Amino acid sequence: MIRSLLIIAALFFVFSSSSFAQSGLQLGLRFNPEFTGIANSNDANASPELEKTSHFGYLSFGIGALYNIDRNIGVGVDILFSREVQAFTGTFAGGEAEPQDAYSAVIATQLKQNSLPVKGEFEALAELNYIKVPIMFAWTTDNTESIYFSVLVGPQFNFLHGIAQEVNGVDLEYPKSDIIPNNLYNSMTVGGVL
Repeated sequence: MIRSLLIIAALFFVFSSSSFAQSGLQLGLRFNPEFTGIANSNDANASPELEKTSHFGYLSFGIGALYNIDRNIGVGVDILFSREVQAFTGTFAGGEAEPQDAYSAVIATQLKQNSLPVKGEFEALAELNYIKVPIMFAWTTDNTESIYFSVLVGPQFNFLHGIAQEVNGVDLEYPKSDIIPNNLYNSMTVGGVL
């Protein structure tokens, strides 16, 4: 499942809200830094051929609304564009990538279909673009005070919008097949916001 630092997003949401909120509707822009990673057991089992590396995951941005029912309770929704990124490094010894369901097999397929050798060291990025829709319950200390704190929690629906897959600094397609990168991932996932 795709992970991001949703706490930063929630805190940004809190601090982007008006400090004179009371009850009523608030609208705002969202701009959040993201540090993301893609986790699954297939990639973990591919070591040492495939290793995850850290990568700054870009930004998410969009619009949001929060409706304060009273001084302490509210509901909110955001619509965000987000790019989730996982970086990989590894070494191919030649032959088939193992295991076949790990991301190293995807990289090997891309290299083969672009007539590039499947041997030696590689660096790869999987960049997944999502439209995210978190729906949040908000609990706030007394928002009539000049300083107050909020906690937002709820489900988040993530809709896959597009994918870029890079190997050794070059975006590679699948020219000799009917593989569509979007079909390699779930078109919708559900997560949570805290």
